[in-house]
Amino acid sequence: MDNRGGVTGPLSKVYLLQHYYDYGKESEHEEVKELGVYSTRELAEEATDRYLPLPGFRDYPRECFQISEFVVDRDTAWTEGFSIPPYHVNPLPESVAWPD
Repeated sequence: MDNRGGVTGPLSKVYLLQHYYDYGKESEHEEVKELGVYSTRELAEEATDRYLPLPGFRDYPRECFQISEFVVDRDTAWTEGFSIPPYHVNPLPESVAWPD
């Protein structure tokens, strides 16, 4: 995975705005909504201000909004691959489990 020759300048970074919260008797579940990708942190903050008064979002504190910075054209995660725990293996053939 080669990251050379990537984007530089104003759009070399983007900012992902998400809204997340935990729920369930013991907060065992997480709900995440990906709201937008912005060219600056400031624009992502402005978007947060637009979402805050909307139904649903207004019931949660500002801390439920998360802005993450990503560098364009760079691997950010899973660079070593991944393995599936045995208890996650689907016994069905792929064509049955995930039909087109």
